[in-house]
Amino acid sequence: MDGERAPARFEFECYLAKMGSVAASGELTTSPSALKKMHGVRDVDFLADTGHHLKLTLSDKKATPTGASADVVAAGDLPVFKDGVLQWLEPADARAA
Repeated sequence: MDGERAPARFEFECYLAKMGSVAASGELTTSPSALKKMHGVRDVDFLADTGHHLKLTLSDKKATPTGASADVVAAGDLPVFKDGVLQWLEPADARAA
């Protein structure tokens, strides 16, 4: 947020939604201070190690032994349903190059 970066780990479940679109929700784990800054903010920018750019909305914070986590809803550069399989494509930035 606001140009700040914080290491984080996410686990998402993706599923096929209406009209063939893909929806994702899951859990984000990061430091308690980073999570506090993100909580309640819509469309937090998240850049995965794979280059996929996501927008996250967080809710339901909780402390964990390794930091803090929150339930999230993800949008943006999600997997697509192609040839009967839910799959990640190259990140949008790589496709544009």
